[in-house]
Amino acid sequence: MDNNVHFGDGVLDEAKADVNSRAKGLVKIAALWSEHLFEEGHMPKGYNDLQDNLLISNFHQEGYLDGLYAGYVLAMMALADNDAPKDIILAARDYIRPNLIGHHYDDRDEFISQYKDEKYSWIDKTREPLSGI
Repeated sequence: MDNNVHFGDGVLDEAKADVNSRAKGLVKIAALWSEHLFEEGHMPKGYNDLQDNLLISNFHQEGYLDGLYAGYVLAMMALADNDAPKDIILAARDYIRPNLIGHHYDDRDEFISQYKDEKYSWIDKTREPLSGI
């Protein structure tokens, strides 16, 4: 029987056990966070088992679509409150509505780059107020 003890014997095994223990704790925290979000009503049931990147992507997409809809509502209200002709309001409605679905937040620059085009750039550059405001 060899009674010699070598420096470092068992250290690697103990380090592996420690890392594994800590990793298990992190997994439990992640699972509890997901359950917590669901239980608090911050996410739909269908999101409960999604991987983090998919969960975040879905949250981004929901926020993007909510923002598009809020923008649509504000545009319709602004047109109506400023007594725009009914045909202009309905034309704007019909122009905006198809863009409320089918767009991904990663492609939002599509709208922004069009708006920066010379055709529309005058809108933000004009400093003069409308009459009656």
